[in-house]
Amino acid sequence: MNIDSMTNQKRPLKLVYCTSWAGGPGHSGSSQSDRNLYRLINRELFDLTLVIADEKDPGEPRFERLFENLIKIQYTGVDNRFENLVNYFSEADIVQFQGGFDPMVCEAAKAARVPALVESLRTIEAGGLYPHIDISICISKSVLETQPEPGKATTIYNGIDLDRFAFTKRGRHDGKIILLQASNRVKSCFNLDEIADEVLSLDPDIEIWLAGAGQTLPSTDRVKFLGLIEDIETVYSKADALVLFTEKEAFGLVVAEAMACGCLPIAPDIGGPAEIVTDGVDGWTVCPSDKNEALNAIGQAVSLKKKDSAKWENMRASARETVERRFSISRCVKQYENIYLDLIKKKGRRIKRGPAQAPPAPEVDIADALFHLNAGRLDRFTESVKTMALREQPIKIPRLALVAQRLAKHVKARGRNDLAELIYRKIYGSGYHGADWMKEWLEITPPGDGREFIIKELGNLEHDDPEIVLLLAEESIETGNITKALDILEEGALKFPDSKTLIETCELLKSKIDR
Repeated sequence: MNIDSMTNQKRPLKLVYCTSWAGGPGHSGSSQSDRNLYRLINRELFDLTLVIADEKDPGEPRFERLFENLIKIQYTGVDNRFENLVNYFSEADIVQFQGGFDPMVCEAAKAARVPALVESLRTIEAGGLYPHIDISICISKSVLETQPEPGKATTIYNGIDLDRFAFTKRGRHDGKIILLQASNRVKSCFNLDEIADEVLSLDPDIEIWLAGAGQTLPSTDRVKFLGLIEDIETVYSKADALVLFTEKEAFGLVVAEAMACGCLPIAPDIGGPAEIVTDGVDGWTVCPSDKNEALNAIGQAVSLKKKDSAKWENMRASARETVERRFSISRCVKQYENIYLDLIKKKGRRIKRGPAQAPPAPEVDIADALFHLNAGRLDRFTESVKTMALREQPIKIPRLALVAQRLAKHVKARGRNDLAELIYRKIYGSGYHGADWMKEWLEITPPGDGREFIIKELGNLEHDDPEIVLLLAEESIETGNITKALDILEEGALKFPDSKTLIETCELLKSKIDR
């Protein structure tokens, strides 16, 4: 469906973007990408709302300023999040959320009968958690390759604002060679200051600049720590080369931004950056954990800058051309618009308001429990766990059953065996079996209170484990049935003749009975 035909419709499509945390749709880079999308999307076709499944954070005014006058913002608050989401979604034609794990949003969209559900994947993870997700939009092909159903996924690269990240046709000519690292310090395999001696020895005119989270150590004349910088484009325009030594990058926004400004990248040869940079043409690619390879690429860049200014400028121009051709924000927005229009062409727009209320599934309670646990709201966490346990519906999504297992392990470590017991029973009642978590369940189950049942289930899962035989015998002893315990041990000794512990335990029990 093209844009001209859509303008003949009676109203713009109601498009709701949703995120589950008050800090905004993501880190500062993705927030800027979202801002550009909200700013440039065709308002004759789309009526935009941003719904945040959290309470408003009065300590984060930057977020409000970032999206001011661009999009309507709604907050669900921390109570009744699911009910409020269903209400907000009841008029939406399209809901887009940041995946790949948001059962609260997916269940609410299903309950509100939203015609089209879109997930946006910005990390290297599998999406498609719910079958009614219509399409997963991946930030790179590296993310696309991890999707369980590639036919329901596509790639849209991040868009760069070419006006903000402007290109200077001629680079600096003050003799300095500035190497910039703009990344979170803890995410790098190593940082430029950690190899500063080797880097600085390559040429006396080299300076190292480090920007980003954690880059706040004391500076020297040739190694400068800049910390977090809002107008990072000014730093790109001053630097000669950007280095990135992270092993896992879904896209590599800093790489594309730097290239737009004519700052040549030395970037990882894996993940998103490898899809952006062509080695030797508009930058260099290296193994991000190999210091020698990184030093060699830095040496190439420094030598080229010093000895062949014409080729250096050609590479800078190629870097800018790459971003203009493949990563402009206008291209990105157009791709999003086309996906939305194609979806509505296939699925149809909303004809009438959907249900404003619906009973949540246990997956919603698990998501809510995790949400409250991360925020330190233990009373609400407890309430969510108890509500989940009491629901008649089973947990249908396997990944949510895994999350429930982790929650049970967490509360068990906190000494809340009562909550762990509720979670384990719900998982089992939903049809899931697993030796690891059922052994943890066994640990908190007192004798005579279902232990034998759990042990038998473990025996069905692990046929060749003599430990199960010992557990069954121990259960019989604790309930006073010594004869049954001996029968179990003797049968087990025949089945596992190489188990020294089992045979010794059998002989020991025999000797005590003979006395």
